Amino acid sequence: MAKRYDVACAGLQVVDVLVEGVDAGLFQRESTRARSVSLALGGDALNQALALAQLGSAVALLGAAGEDQLGDVLLALLKGYSLDVFDARVPARTSVSVVLIDGEGERRFVRQPGNNDALGFEHIRRDVVEDARILSVAGVMALSSLDGEGMERLLRLAREADSLTVLDFRINRPRYDMDQVRRTIALADWVLPNQQEAAYLTGETRPQAMAQALQAMGAKNVALKLGEQGCLLAWGAERAMIPGCPARVVDGTGAGDNFAGAFLHALSRGLHPVDCARFACAAGAMAVERVGANGGLGGHEQVWARMKATYDLA
Repeated sequence: MAKRYDVACAGLQVVDVLVEGVDAGLFQRESTRARSVSLALGGDALNQALALAQLGSAVALLGAAGEDQLGDVLLALLKGYSLDVFDARVPARTSVSVVLIDGEGERRFVRQPGNNDALGFEHIRRDVVEDARILSVAGVMALSSLDGEGMERLLRLAREADSLTVLDFRINRPRYDMDQVRRTIALADWVLPNQQEAAYLTGETRPQAMAQALQAMGAKNVALKLGEQGCLLAWGAERAMIPGCPARVVDGTGAGDNFAGAFLHALSRGLHPVDCARFACAAGAMAVERVGANGGLGGHEQVWARMKATYDLA
């Protein structure tokens, strides 16, 4: 039976305050003039969902919004996008990230936690998960009320509905129950860590060894994000290194989330893993060429054209 959604994205959602044009002397001066300050949406799951919507996927967003004014702002801003939002209101502050962006596009974050820590399995719409071809949980290891037993229940629910399960990570605590983390990874069809996250999870230093170790932990397939170097794929016994797509970096915020969203979009359309990774690398490159964590992809055709030009495809 056909499902309503190509992808359901669950996990981190925040309001971003983007401060562009600051430098390392920020805290040495009483006042600093920024080039621009703007309000935007962010968070791993939300960024993935907006990327998917831009690319033309049918997407559902699952998570939590705080019972405060910023929660109202978050939900109001989401109404401007082509996606279905199933956020529960929780008695917590809405998470905010102040993103400080220097002249080279490098960023530093000041965060206020809140709604994401309150998100639990009971807030996730079961019917939406079951009606999606892919469930992507973004922010695994940073969802304190969902990680662990709740995460395992969520992933089993998706698997029982014959949905693919995909995990993206956000490591924000000094210590974890690694047995619990391994049980979560073992329920994933794909994991999409970056190099730092994979090193933490596996203790390995080389990308090939990281991918092998993640599969040994139970992940069926791995797309290891390597920034400007591209992506290492491991699916089954196959391996492929996908070189990065050249880009003029303006702001690296959300590059990995746009990569993940594009990878999910291509995966939902049945593309070969290598083409999924190429498409995702092209999307990641396009995302860093403008300020903000989302909104830079244009659409499927634009990303496809960038992919074809970069990898010299017919």
